[in-house]
Amino acid sequence: MAAAAFCNAHIAEFDEYWQKKEAMARANVQNAYNPNPESVTKHFNDAVLRDLEKNNTRRGLRGKRRYGGPCMATNPIDRCWRCQKNWAHHRKRLATCAKGFGRHVTGGKNGDFYVVTDPSDDDLVNPRKGTLRYGVIQDRPLWIVFARDMVIRLTEELIVNSNKTIDGRGVDVQIVNGAGITVQFVDNIIIHNLRIHDIKAGSGGMIRDSEHHYGLRTRSDGDGISIFGASNVWIDHVSMSNCMDGLIDAIQGSTAITISNSHFTQHNDVRQISPTQHLHPPFLTKTAPCCPGDAVRCQRRVLGRRGDADHSRLQPLRERPRTENAKVTDPDHTSAARCSIISLLLCIHSHTFFSADAGGVSSTS
Repeated sequence: MAAAAFCNAHIAEFDEYWQKKEAMARANVQNAYNPNPESVTKHFNDAVLRDLEKNNTRRGLRGKRRYGGPCMATNPIDRCWRCQKNWAHHRKRLATCAKGFGRHVTGGKNGDFYVVTDPSDDDLVNPRKGTLRYGVIQDRPLWIVFARDMVIRLTEELIVNSNKTIDGRGVDVQIVNGAGITVQFVDNIIIHNLRIHDIKAGSGGMIRDSEHHYGLRTRSDGDGISIFGASNVWIDHVSMSNCMDGLIDAIQGSTAITISNSHFTQHNDVRQISPTQHLHPPFLTKTAPCCPGDAVRCQRRVLGRRGDADHSRLQPLRERPRTENAKVTDPDHTSAARCSIISLLLCIHSHTFFSADAGGVSSTS
């Protein structure tokens, strides 16, 4: 199995360090696997329906007056933190907000804050303190934030170590015109509020992946975010476009993943979900484009396609599991968002939710 992983992992030398890391990652994947995906769907459905009831109550009380408040949170994930007073002083509250298969992720909640002050990426083996690369390779949990707006061009793939949160809230952080982010054989990762676009394939070379190890990497694919043999990953509020390969790949048995509140455009291969490992296949349904509007209206639209006569009650829609890559095709590159749902087709105010297990993935855009 190590040989199979070696072939696809862009690791030129699958040394003892990587062999141990792969074995640990496989154990984490097995522990994160949920044999009852319907329970995850129900957990998410319940949260959404509670939100819908609250929204309808507020609309009724407001009547025809337009909302004029300072903050609007339109789904249960955002409602958990977005309109909280002084959220910026309580950033780690975000770690309690995930839904779906990645809902147990904590990222760097149990670690210190690390502030990125330097947007450069010119030393791949001994990155400078203050750079994003220096933060993500640390062996301890870290909650990574940014001192100001930044445009970061990654010289080669950014290899993220376990127990990290990359939190771009409050600033404009762009990963652009360079290599992408690699989440490989690790556990417990949050990536939040980044703009990732125009990603190129890397040439490879010597790259540090932890405090105590670096090694030779082969050419990277040009994915925006590559999730490889990883577990407990939450990607939220990312904007991604125009990457050389896929926008997000989750392969090699990756599981317990949530992708939420994100915007994907200028690309045909948005999400590749593939087991490529002797684990349970991903629980996937086909991607469905739907309306970027009210959640009730959106589900009624889907119900209408199925010919259901009674639209008075919102019911989770279930389709047969199938093992194939999730793919959004938008040849005109004009769609603002696509709503893809696994085991339920339900849109949350122009956001998407999509879920799978072992590769257990949940996503909302």
